Parts: sequence; C-alpha cells; structure tokens
Amino acid sequence: MDISLSHSTVGIDGDELAALYRAAGLGNKSAESIKTAFLNSQYHCFVWDREKLIGAGLVLADGADCAYLCDVAVLPDHQGRGIGREIVGRLVAWARGHRKILLYAMPGKEDFYRSFGFQRMCTAMGIFADRGQAEAHGFLAADGPCCAPARSGGKSVATYWNAFNPEYGSRWAKQSGLSL
Repeated sequence: MDISLSHSTVGIDGDELAALYRAAGLGNKSAESIKTAFLNSQYHCFVWDREKLIGAGLVLADGADCAYLCDVAVLPDHQGRGIGREIVGRLVAWARGHRKILLYAMPGKEDFYRSFGFQRMCTAMGIFADRGQAEAHGFLAADGPCCAPARSGGKSVATYWNAFNPEYGSRWAKQSGLSL
C-alpha cells in the first residue's frame, strides 16, 4: 500500500467519489451532487492508495460559528486501518476555530465519533428529501425526544458539544439561571 492524503479538489472525479460513497454504504449520490458538495466545502480530505481513491470527507462551514462534518467514507476493504480516524482528525482540527462542530453519524458509528469528543445532541432536527428512507436507516426518530434533556428547577436544558470552548455550555446555563 502506498497511502497519500490530499486536500485539493483539483482533478477530483465525481464518478470516483460516487462509487466510494456507494461502496461505503453512504447512499447513492450522483457524481454531480457529491462533486458539488466537495467543491463547495470549506475543508476536505482525500485518501489515495496510489491512484485509487479509498477515503474522503468534508466539512461545510461558515468560517466562524458552525461547521458540519459530513460524508466521511472509507472503502470497506480499507476500514479498520485508521484511515477514517485520520480523515476525521484532520477535518476536526481544521474546523477548530468554529464555536461548534456538528455531524450526524451512521447508526452504529457513534462510539467512533465519541472518541473525538462528540456527544449526542438532544435538540437536533432534520429535514430529509426521503423521510421514509431516513427513518428506515435510523437517522430520524419517531416523534418524541431521542435523549432525555437535563432538568434543573423544572426547566429543560439542552446542551451540545463545543470542542473548542468547553465552558460555553456552562456559561450559557449560568446566564440562563440554570445549573447543569
């Protein structure tokens, strides 16, 4: 194996990206749509074994407040070798200047992302083009909370992970007259 990483989208092939995402079980995205996502992302990482694309990931970000880590994929026969960990580690490091980094994980991959410091968000919501498929894959829960919010004085407190300002949630709660 001759592994290399690249951060450049120059010459990136949409068909190759689409094939990677299908093989990794991340859906059937068109070559055009996945290439557009990478070209419009603030941060991206590609992993090659010689000339073959074996892994990729991206972060959509506003440059200050919010970064969204998404579309991290590694070919199944290359998983378990630290490639996904390297992609996520680099993307999280590049997004550190943002107040929060969000993601939604494939069901069963939550522990992997927890190892980077991510925690479940109790108030996250989403709109999916195919709601039925999102529910079938475990991305959406039936009506009702996915996790019970913390309680303080009868008031609900929903917190989220902020890897680079860990006191933020505590400050927010204090300013709101709540305790965590």
